[in-house]
Amino acid sequence: MLTFVNAKINLGLRVVSRLPNGYHELETIFYPVGLYNGKPECPYPFCDMLELTAAETEMISIDGAKWPTDKDLTFKARELFRSLCERKGIEVAPMAIRLEKHLPVQAGLGGGSADGAFMLKMLNKVQDNPLSEDELAKAALKLGADCPFFLLNKPALGNGIGEQLTPLQERLRGLWCVIVKPAENMSTREAFARITPAKHSESLTSIYESDFDVWRKELMNDFEKPFLDLYPHCGALKEGLYASGALYASLSGSGASFYGIFSDKESAEKALLQAEAPFKALVLL
Repeated sequence: MLTFVNAKINLGLRVVSRLPNGYHELETIFYPVGLYNGKPECPYPFCDMLELTAAETEMISIDGAKWPTDKDLTFKARELFRSLCERKGIEVAPMAIRLEKHLPVQAGLGGGSADGAFMLKMLNKVQDNPLSEDELAKAALKLGADCPFFLLNKPALGNGIGEQLTPLQERLRGLWCVIVKPAENMSTREAFARITPAKHSESLTSIYESDFDVWRKELMNDFEKPFLDLYPHCGALKEGLYASGALYASLSGSGASFYGIFSDKESAEKALLQAEAPFKALVLL
């Protein structure tokens, strides 16, 4: 079984409060990018590829090499799935697992979380669904706050630490998304340290349902200012997207990727060509 693992962008991201356990309460809109009707629809590769096949002995590889670390979420997902099945007295058949990574890391696109969530979904499917949807969701949350979204993999409002999901209508179907990632990074820990949590009177959902003029004024990512304070020259990436005709542009997640949404492929390709960044992608939404 082969599947294409897509990424996500955040349409607005608010840090609402700091929780007693050290985590932060968030409000964001997750939007999947890189897939259209279950298949890649991109002029350029913008997905990871995960393949599972039956095998006599368990074998795992990443990008054709031996698995480098047990810290990878795909590896953790496999171990977690096996543990949950063993508690039910279910034997998990050995699989040959191959992950081919193309999505950039530390990009705010959820690539690692997506790999882990897709691994859970695929393992559950090939093993005849021993885990319920609720059990899968709880397992995904153990892997990371973004992982439950990739089980749903549809536009959704995210609350809590991002795991409380409310499905939303698709608003961007047929538009184009340019994603540019600079070489600079800011750790999630550092990003949160630079933000003062605050509540907002207007919900992200109401802004999401408005036009792009409202998006440009009110759909903000709280991580964008601290990122640009640290790397002011990266602001040229966002400015370039708007200069090329983006309807809306923003930082995704806690960075470091910026994205722009375009009405037509020609403008999007122009923005892609002009952007100076080590990673660039053009995606049909």
